[in-house]
Amino acid sequence: MMEERKSNARILISNTMLILIWASVAAFALHNIEEAVHIESWAQASMPANIAQYYKTVPYLLAVALLWMTYLVCAVWALKAGTSLAMGAFAIGVAAITANALVHIIANLILRQEMPGFWSATFLILPFGVSMAWLALKNVYLARILHRAGQQRPDSEGAGRCRAQASNLMVF
Repeated sequence: MMEERKSNARILISNTMLILIWASVAAFALHNIEEAVHIESWAQASMPANIAQYYKTVPYLLAVALLWMTYLVCAVWALKAGTSLAMGAFAIGVAAITANALVHIIANLILRQEMPGFWSATFLILPFGVSMAWLALKNVYLARILHRAGQQRPDSEGAGRCRAQASNLMVF
């Protein structure tokens, strides 16, 4: 019978990643505010009246506030729990808002019309998403190198430390 392994190891979070996480929470709030402030006038100017009538500032602000609160909860959970599940949930949130930023940028290029949220998507959300993805990939690569180093010297004292460091570096 195969033994099921549970990982309760906390993921080490660098100071750089800590700053990026909190800054991304603030950037997402600013992005949502930028969208909410301009959504109604943008919809009236660029959409048929029967569709534009559904784009109202207050309901939109409430919807994006709920999205932001969910993102905030994922960020706090990732930082407090530090488990791979919590970090994975936060990573999905980062991926979602980064994909949304790309939609803003691509739509702006295709439609040749500034969409609400374009500036914050371009200069806040996308840079944070790319930075976090780069740090995560760099740390996964580093963890693999440390893990391999530990496997190549199974009898050495340093091998155990390499394996321990590799398991703690998991994602961020």
